[in-house]
Amino acid sequence: MQFALLQRNQYTPFRAECMFDNKEKSMTRAGNTLQRIGLYAGLAYLAFVIYGSLVPLGFTYLDPSEAWQAFGRIPYLALGIGSRADWIANILLYIPLTFIWSGVVSQAARASARIAGSLAVLAAAIALCVGIEFAQLYFPPRTVSLNDILAEVIGSVAGIVLWHALGARMIPWLAALRAGGNAGRLAALSTALAIYVPAYLALSLFPFDVVVSSAELAARLGNGRDNLWLSLDAYRSPARCAVQLTLEVLLALPLGIMAVRFTPAFSRTPDRSSVRIALLAGAVLGLTIEGAQLLLNSGVSQGMSVLTRAAGAGLGALACKHLPAERAARAFILLRKARWLALPLVPLYVAGLALLQGWKMHEWLDWDSALQRLPDVHFLPFYYHYFTTETAALVSFWFTSLAYAPPGVLLFWMTDTARRRGMLASAILGALLASVFEFAKLFQRHLHPDPTNVLIGAAAAAAACWLMHWLNAMLTPAVAAHSHTHPATATATPLPAQQADTSAHGGFKVPALVCASLLAWAIADYPLGMHWLAAGLATYLVILYRWQHAWLVLVPAALPVLDLAPLSGRFFADEFDYLLLATIALAYWRWPPGKSAHRLAPAALCVFALFLLSAVSAVLIGASPFPSLDINAFSSYYSPYNALRMGKGLMWAMLLLPLLKHELDRDAATAHRRFAFGMTLGVCAAGASVLWERIAFPGLFNFSSGYRVVGMFSGMHVGGAAIEAYLVLAMPFVAWWSLTVRHPLARLFGASVFALGVYAMVVTYARGGYIALALGMVVLAVAALLRTPASSGPLRAAAGAAVLLAGAAAAWLVVHGTHLNDRFSTSGSDLHARAAHWEDALQMMDDDVATTLFGMGTGRYPGLYLWRSGEGVKPATYGFRNETGNTWLALGGGSPLYVEQIVNVQGNRRYRLSFSARSSAGTGELRLPLCEKWMLYSANCIAQSVRLGETNGQWKRFSVEFDTTRLPSREWYAQRLLKLSIHNPHAASVADIDDVSLMSDDGRELLRNGSFTQGMDHWFFATDNHLPWHIENLWLQLYFEQGAVGLLLFALLAVQSGVALRRRHRDKGLPVPALAAALIGFLALGALNSLFDFPRLSLLFYLLASSAMLQVTPRSRAASDDDEHALAPAHRDVRRERAYIAAHATM
Repeated sequence: MQFALLQRNQYTPFRAECMFDNKEKSMTRAGNTLQRIGLYAGLAYLAFVIYGSLVPLGFTYLDPSEAWQAFGRIPYLALGIGSRADWIANILLYIPLTFIWSGVVSQAARASARIAGSLAVLAAAIALCVGIEFAQLYFPPRTVSLNDILAEVIGSVAGIVLWHALGARMIPWLAALRAGGNAGRLAALSTALAIYVPAYLALSLFPFDVVVSSAELAARLGNGRDNLWLSLDAYRSPARCAVQLTLEVLLALPLGIMAVRFTPAFSRTPDRSSVRIALLAGAVLGLTIEGAQLLLNSGVSQGMSVLTRAAGAGLGALACKHLPAERAARAFILLRKARWLALPLVPLYVAGLALLQGWKMHEWLDWDSALQRLPDVHFLPFYYHYFTTETAALVSFWFTSLAYAPPGVLLFWMTDTARRRGMLASAILGALLASVFEFAKLFQRHLHPDPTNVLIGAAAAAAACWLMHWLNAMLTPAVAAHSHTHPATATATPLPAQQADTSAHGGFKVPALVCASLLAWAIADYPLGMHWLAAGLATYLVILYRWQHAWLVLVPAALPVLDLAPLSGRFFADEFDYLLLATIALAYWRWPPGKSAHRLAPAALCVFALFLLSAVSAVLIGASPFPSLDINAFSSYYSPYNALRMGKGLMWAMLLLPLLKHELDRDAATAHRRFAFGMTLGVCAAGASVLWERIAFPGLFNFSSGYRVVGMFSGMHVGGAAIEAYLVLAMPFVAWWSLTVRHPLARLFGASVFALGVYAMVVTYARGGYIALALGMVVLAVAALLRTPASSGPLRAAAGAAVLLAGAAAAWLVVHGTHLNDRFSTSGSDLHARAAHWEDALQMMDDDVATTLFGMGTGRYPGLYLWRSGEGVKPATYGFRNETGNTWLALGGGSPLYVEQIVNVQGNRRYRLSFSARSSAGTGELRLPLCEKWMLYSANCIAQSVRLGETNGQWKRFSVEFDTTRLPSREWYAQRLLKLSIHNPHAASVADIDDVSLMSDDGRELLRNGSFTQGMDHWFFATDNHLPWHIENLWLQLYFEQGAVGLLLFALLAVQSGVALRRRHRDKGLPVPALAAALIGFLALGALNSLFDFPRLSLLFYLLASSAMLQVTPRSRAASDDDEHALAPAHRDVRRERAYIAAHATM
């Protein structure tokens, strides 16, 4: 069956009797309705003409007699080619005015009455144009001339003539459009196509400023805007170019459908031939339009547009030939039913909108500078459209309309709101979105807000919603009509478009939308390529929707390795945070958690709530006084916003906790097994990264080297115990999963991963990590033995844990006597130095009651160490400064700090490093090593040093060369990364650095963001001294940041977790041994390390502690049934979809 909606022999739009059972009554009703609509439309358009003719409403009083004399002397101007578009625009402005009003007054039966009405309309239009021209004398800078009056009179006459030529036919056409999905479904589509084609051609040739002389033609052809392939000068950016070319393809689709619908030859042509003919017709049309562009003064002609129109027409013909009507309708309905697809599109849409708006994410102004621009914004509607050309105004209008139409489509897609309410909601949503983006332009120096876009956005979103309702009404009867031919299936499930949205718990949709918006921002601003990030997250969201429990596996698996901060330069929010944003956005929207059977006990809930309050207060204290969001806000640990970075771990845990309870309600034992499997995969991934690091740098079995691995934990660029803390938390779950899984191959995999984890822990050379892991394994074995003795499972688990612990001890003995021996021999002196460091941290705190109770605030330790530490070590500093639009790096001296970037340098080559610098100190110097380096340790460095001297505040250009002949070649699997570092060795100096460039001998630029205009993007930093960045004691860190209150609440929280685990130690569905081992080992390791400096570890710890405190509350059978109904919407949707498809399957 061919596309029944488009079969020519079913409906001809010029025969109104095909649409109605009673022609005369239907036509009368349609005429009356359309007359009323035309009256409203005419009044609205009249107001628009008057308003648009007087913008910018700069009223200047004139004496009426003087004004009348001036009006009597208005000239007839000799208009050049530059003013022709404006003159033609006046003609076009009045054509719709008289066309609409002719339709309003021409409903009389007698011809004489209709002619009289048209003459009255013409007289009123002439009076209007003369009156407006007179009024423009009071509104400079409007131009008053006889040319405008002539053009407006011509447009008025043309509108009346056009109505008498087509008006009688317009009534059934418009009635068909309004009928939509009822009796006029086929007529509606045919009418829409019939109206679309002339509108398409008219817009393609607007503003019709045709050249009329050979001189004008020569000037037009010599302006350089045209291109045989692609005229890039016609677009603001490559993104806009891609969008416009895509739109050209989409806008040409109806042309191919129109050709098949109205051309008999196409209907009789075989499918392949018709598509080829449509391609050829589209190409001919494209050639015609692009050729005509050469005769338009404002036109742009390019060969690519010929191909896009041909492709669009061909695709339209292909769809028309091969897509049956009922299948198209069913696809539309089922697509609307799959509302979850809309959620991953929201961040992509917002990111694309930011890209098309021209946002430069690292050129944000601060609040004060942005608000200073606000008085210069003109809020008068269409103010800025007046001060540009007609073509630019039209392009801006349609671009803005298309940009803000998607909210209307998404709202229709995701809700079952009635048409009028949906249009109102869409208008509000479009206006709010446009307001946000227009307000954001205040913070972009190169952009200016246009409040008119708020009105356009509201109208566009509402129009898009109306269009989707019209399509829904038009397409739905196709399936309903098809079902009449299958009586056996007439009682099928109601159409999804008519079903109510059963989603509850709307409160969870607010954080879902917030997370989706933040994710869109992150994608748009991602420095390593937004397309890769968007594609990866979209794939993850598809997996998560198909298997809603997938986050239990993928999130813990990604936690230790999804970290590209050394490449991106982003360490306040990284790829793992984006993964969590995607998880929460989809899960909260698609499966909003309801009332759970797993809850915290009242005492635990009270302690947890109070601790959350303490933590939030500490974050607010640390972030105050909330400085402006400049380029340094999220690029330095000295920033007050470091409090947000450190506090996000607890926030993520709290946001994931409802999802965890959701999965535990479904099947607690299975959920815990999945989580443990995810932890096993995470240890496997972390171990793999450690293997690469060991193979590439010291060697896999070189235990005499002092090289300490960091894996993919970029937070260790300032030292710390991130990797060992992660292994302490994760290894008990690896052991538990390995000893409880049934399949032999799975057990072998688990044992291998555990061995890999032990190796990774050994090569950290972290004494505290060894002790904490060993303690955790002991706790695992003891907790397993405390379980029900009637089962052999706990005994096997305890025995297996003991064997694995023995293996860990054996590994320790293997390396004993090498570098590890040196580490243990200095334990006493290291502990003494650590104690002195703790004392110094306490001395840095304010000496008042408030600080003692509530702490100094989260994330403030690095900044306070810089100014208050008594250890005699001044850490180096860095920051970005901006002056007259130029941004540079200010690098201070002190304890070694290296600003570095990974570069693709090859051996046996020569490279030139050049940069601009200045220094106020005569001893200014920069050291520039090019080293093989991953995070902390450097090898085979090629170092250069540049003495800046006294530059008196003036920029000077410096350059050095690197000869990489001495860099050794390595196997592909042992390739080392190379980093170019910048280091200021003089503590009392600050060096300003800008325009850094590393050129290869063949002229390739190897550095990215060398001008630092994007802040820290693509740059990273590392230090040789970890003490300025960490307190190195978890308990002291809590006291420093949250005070005695926070420390006490955390201790109670830990006790509550232990008590809860003890009460449920015989619950076979709960991995009590693994939880107890992980938590105890982590807290033990915290005696020597400030582990909450790493948000990922905070997330993991608090999530485990929360799950340990959860207890099962009894529920009624009815509640259980309700929960199951709420917990598996995806499965219900699948069943309904299958029943629906079976009911309406084509034969």
